[in-house]
Amino acid sequence: MAGLTLAHSLALKGIRVLLLESGDTVVDGEAEILNRIDNVNGRWTGALRSRCRGIGGTSRRWGGRTIPIALEEARARPHLDSEGWPFPISELDRYTAEIETLLLLDHSSYEADLYGQTDIDPDFRIRWAKWPAFSNLNLAKRLHRQVISNRHVTIWSNATVTGFAFAAADGRLDKVTARHCSGREITVRAQRFVIAAGAVESTRLLLWMQRQPGQGLLGSKALGRYFQDHLNLKSAKVVRHHVGESNKLLGYRFANSVRRSLHLELSPQTQAECGVASAFAYVSMDMDGSALGSIKKIARNLQQGQMDTTELLALSGHSSLIFQSLVWRYMRKRLLVPASVDFNVEICAEQAPHWDNAITLSKDKDRHGIPLASIDWEPKAEDEKTLRVSVERLAQFWSRSGWDKVASLAFLPSITDSCSRLVDTSIDYYHPSGTTRMGWDKASSTVSGDLTCHDVSNLSVLSASVFPRAGSANPTFTLMRMAHRLGDYLATKF
Repeated sequence: MAGLTLAHSLALKGIRVLLLESGDTVVDGEAEILNRIDNVNGRWTGALRSRCRGIGGTSRRWGGRTIPIALEEARARPHLDSEGWPFPISELDRYTAEIETLLLLDHSSYEADLYGQTDIDPDFRIRWAKWPAFSNLNLAKRLHRQVISNRHVTIWSNATVTGFAFAAADGRLDKVTARHCSGREITVRAQRFVIAAGAVESTRLLLWMQRQPGQGLLGSKALGRYFQDHLNLKSAKVVRHHVGESNKLLGYRFANSVRRSLHLELSPQTQAECGVASAFAYVSMDMDGSALGSIKKIARNLQQGQMDTTELLALSGHSSLIFQSLVWRYMRKRLLVPASVDFNVEICAEQAPHWDNAITLSKDKDRHGIPLASIDWEPKAEDEKTLRVSVERLAQFWSRSGWDKVASLAFLPSITDSCSRLVDTSIDYYHPSGTTRMGWDKASSTVSGDLTCHDVSNLSVLSASVFPRAGSANPTFTLMRMAHRLGDYLATKF
């Protein structure tokens, strides 16, 4: 997604771009096998579930939650010994409307209170994520004319990068080699190179680059370290005392025809007071076996360029519910969630960066002879504290706001047991980051604030792996805006 967005930005400026894409135009099992990792303790589960090789990348699987990282979370946070991002994240605001237009979203505020409340809660602030339609998520389709058919862009598919060569005079990256599954190779020279292959693969390529003959420049000790993800914790079942009112309170709503969802973000004041990282709570639904579940599966299949007629047949017995849903959608601007569909409240916490959570190169290799990414990752004591504080404050917020009169929370036994470890029941949220982190100091970062590698002046990294800390928002929207910022920066180098 980052690579296509960057190609779009550069092509608009008339700059010639060559994209080397490891996959193809359709999901290919042979290419997906290359996502295999050496999972040291089996704890991180996102290797094959969250990554997708091919033109369009993970936009084929992306759920679509669109919300920017809060300004405070990219600034210095002394209570976490975090010096913040090396550039003001407000610089990305200029690209917000452009990405929203690409995803066919409106330009309304993410902070606007759609409840119409004026009181400010001490523990949580209410924000509203936007969701593009599933049909608008696949960037290979959205950017076909602007990128794939653009005269300034050349795309080589089934081209997996396997080698790098450096100029002896100044250590700049001179050329890369990519290999087809048949064994054929292509060598590419360029003025500037950008690795935009997702957090894990971008890190693996840089680690492999370190081993190339005559390189010796990518010396950052931080490369591959500080592997982090969001930790997702299913916290409570929602007991719906009033079905219609709980729909209005917790269900999706539609503003300017854009689907919006509740994003309860732990306030900066509470984070500092309790000495914890950021977190957000959100509402999920158990839709398996329901008409809503069938509709979602159909939309997902269309996103991936597929169609399953069995799901269409499954909808045929729900005509009455579909009609009611349309009334709610267009008259009440809400999603109708039947009483048979359960709401849940889940918490997603920012993980603390730790040196020993790391990506290294395995002894095992892929079919091209490149070492697999070896991932050693687990939550830490700081993460347990963030989850505990989030659960406690969420319970207080729910009661304080009066929401328990409409829909109360029944916290799961694993949550209420003070002897249990919440991190043991949490799962990674498929938001890997941190392993090529940006910063000022070469000893603790890999790239600078303009995303250029400290030691290779014509090489940039465009991935969530550059995030020093992840904040309490899905990374995709921020990353797409960073792609346009990088495009503007690179344009000054030609």
